Amino acid sequence: MISKPDINKILIFSRGTVYITGKYYGEAEVGTNKKPFILPALFEQSLQKTINTLKKSGKKIYYVVENPEFPTLPNPCIPRLLRSTFKNCDIQLSTVKNRQQQYLDIIHRLKNVVIVETHDIFCPNGICHIFNEGNLLYAEYDHLSVAGSYFQAKKIIKKYLA
Repeated sequence: MISKPDINKILIFSRGTVYITGKYYGEAEVGTNKKPFILPALFEQSLQKTINTLKKSGKKIYYVVENPEFPTLPNPCIPRLLRSTFKNCDIQLSTVKNRQQQYLDIIHRLKNVVIVETHDIFCPNGICHIFNEGNLLYAEYDHLSVAGSYFQAKKIIKKYLA
C-alpha cells in the first residue's frame, strides 16, 4: 500500500474489543479463552505505529470504529412464517458502549487518523438494530452480512471515499 501512489486513502477496521479483552459477547463467549489476544497498551502502540507509517507515505488514514456487537446469533431474530414468536435482538447503545469502553478510549487517543464513528448509524435513538428497512445487517454476533456491509458503506463510509 505504501508504495502504490494510486492508493491515497486507507480504511482500517478491527475487532478491537475482542482483541484487548479476549472476550466475545453473549453466546459467542461460551467456551472461549477469555484472555486478551493482545494487551491494550500494545494494541494502542501497534495501531498508532501502523497509522504513523501509513501517514508518512502521504496516505489519508481512516479508522472505522467497531460496529455494535450482538449477544446472540441473528437467526432467532428473523421472523418466519411458521414461527409463532421471534426474539427481539435490539440492544441499548449504552450496553454497546459499556462493553467497548476501553477499546473506544484507545481509539479516541489515536493521532494522525480520522475516526469514523459507526454507533449513531447502527443505533439511532440509542437502540442498536440487527435489521434496517427489513434487511438483516448481521451474519453473526459482530460480522456484518452482505446487506450490512452495503449499509455501512452507504451510510457511513461513502462520504470519506469521495
